[in-house]
Amino acid sequence: MGKPEDHLIFEYTEGMIQFGMLIFFASSFVLAPLFAIITNLIEISIKMQKMTKYSRRRVAQGASGIGYWVWVMEVWAIICVPINMAIIFFTGQVDIIRKEDGTVDHEEYTNYFQEKLSAVNPKYWTPLAIFLILIVIEHGLLAIKIIVASSIPDVSTAVAEKERKRPII
Repeated sequence: MGKPEDHLIFEYTEGMIQFGMLIFFASSFVLAPLFAIITNLIEISIKMQKMTKYSRRRVAQGASGIGYWVWVMEVWAIICVPINMAIIFFTGQVDIIRKEDGTVDHEEYTNYFQEKLSAVNPKYWTPLAIFLILIVIEHGLLAIKIIVASSIPDVSTAVAEKERKRPII
């Protein structure tokens, strides 16, 4: 077995790749979080069985957190909101008309939201209006994220109290 730090870097990197794929493309494949939960539960049970039955007991040592990975997750959580809004805005339907001989006659790109909203009121729902509404929604989601993140403490009071007592003990 290698040094514990090397082993943890691989574990954190694997988790960060999965986290990035989930949050950056959540609007493209909405079942991805469900599949991630299922695969993570299976992976946890396999790792726990491996740790309890097939490996030596590790030397217990305390950790103060996951280090810089927290900041990577915070930055990604902020960047993913505009990326998902852009995916939602620019995702459209491409209509391809094929001739009988197999060649492409016409290719047309239609924005899904513009098509659906223009049916209600075509003068009001222009691409610019839809884009501005998505920007307002994106800013609202970022504001909600910041409010929730600032209102929930990173460390509970019970854990903070025990951490304060650790050097004394």
